[in-house]
Amino acid sequence: MVAKGLQILSSICAGVLLFCFWPSLMHNLSRVYEALFLEVHYEYVGLFDKNYQKKLSWNQKIICNKEYANASMFEFLHNVETYKNKKTLHDHRGKLTEKISLEKSQFVVKSTERKGFFRNLFAHGMGVNVWNNAHWAKDIGVPVMKPVALVEKREWNKTKTFVVYVFEGKVCENEFKQREDFFPKVQELKELLNEKHVIHHDFRLRNIVLLDDGTLQFIDIDKLHWYKTSSHVFKHRLKREVHKFNLNLVEQSNSTKRLQV
Repeated sequence: MVAKGLQILSSICAGVLLFCFWPSLMHNLSRVYEALFLEVHYEYVGLFDKNYQKKLSWNQKIICNKEYANASMFEFLHNVETYKNKKTLHDHRGKLTEKISLEKSQFVVKSTERKGFFRNLFAHGMGVNVWNNAHWAKDIGVPVMKPVALVEKREWNKTKTFVVYVFEGKVCENEFKQREDFFPKVQELKELLNEKHVIHHDFRLRNIVLLDDGTLQFIDIDKLHWYKTSSHVFKHRLKREVHKFNLNLVEQSNSTKRLQV
């Protein structure tokens, strides 16, 4: 009788623990899945589209939108590592953000390096995630800053990736300290993510830019991930990202603004 009671009690305890920690467990499992997906998914969307000029080999890939594929741009892309006239904007966890000027136009260059023979043997660098995310985000109507060029340099034990964007807009984190009137648009952007079943895994003001026309766009788009409409994980992850967003807002400003889940 005692043994049966203990069995029932243990079952109840297990059920309570599963209920309490289910969102966290599913969150962690989904991150593992996402990491594995990004490691093996190395096909560049639209690689052979006529709108791009490219030079492709195993050790170097250069892809450039024809609209920007002039002599100055290609000279820069070929010498992206040694190009001197670059201004550092941000250096965070191995991801470097720099600014350059080419023929009176300004561009942002984001670069990263991934080391390890086996890690790079079957996978590409950060660029493939950025490139593919920009394409599917555009197709489903999620506003993101679109790369105009990409360089991937591979060696036997490392891969260096450089993604080039047009320099436009102002980072919302900086703008928010001066004005809060665009915050309802941030809420609308969150609602759009909810509608499209998309998660940005570093959802915060510093990864959103305010364009001259008043619209908002995401940056750091390698951290975007789309979920199927049947996903049970999506809502839990969105709540977590909104919670992180609000915590970050408290740390960065004295504003009483908060995103609603």
